[in-house]
Amino acid sequence: MTGNGQGRTAGRLKLIALASLFFGPLILAWVWYFAFPGTAPTARSNRGHLIDPAQPLPESIGLRTPAGEAVNRSVFEDTWTLIYVDSGQCGEDCAQRLYEMRQVWASLHKNIGRVRRAYVTQGELPSGGVDALTEVAHKDIQSFIDPSGRLAEFFDGTVDQAGSNGFIYLLDPLGNWVLYYKPGEPLGDMLKDLKRLLKLSHIG
Repeated sequence: MTGNGQGRTAGRLKLIALASLFFGPLILAWVWYFAFPGTAPTARSNRGHLIDPAQPLPESIGLRTPAGEAVNRSVFEDTWTLIYVDSGQCGEDCAQRLYEMRQVWASLHKNIGRVRRAYVTQGELPSGGVDALTEVAHKDIQSFIDPSGRLAEFFDGTVDQAGSNGFIYLLDPLGNWVLYYKPGEPLGDMLKDLKRLLKLSHIG
């Protein structure tokens, strides 16, 4: 009987030891998470500023083409879209941001057709069209006029002052605002985000 009792005890100890190998780290992590919530790591794969949850563009965004044709949000669907919103006649800062946006877009190489660039101005288009903004031709950019400022108001309503500080916005192929990039931030961050999204995305 003594031998059987010792065998059962040894068996239980082995079982407890084996269980601790599997469940010990889980229990420790659970205790650590709730006892010290400020030290829990946060997963972050994006480099730009994430809109969480993503915000769909309003169906009616008040935009028109240079020819005066009204467009709705569907104009930004089916591909990923980089947007720059300008308040007037596109000065030096605007031209620089459009140049940066083009550099990122051109660096996508074979995926270049999956991303469009859009320039939106609340004033009139610059004389000579968008191609006249910088020395680099913007023949592939889509340009729109936003006389009501509704698009900038939408961005401001989600992130304070986002519509008036030279941000570049990224929309997904469903017309949702998902990320934005501030002036002065590394262009490599925008490029890495785009490459990752294009790799993972089955749409656009």
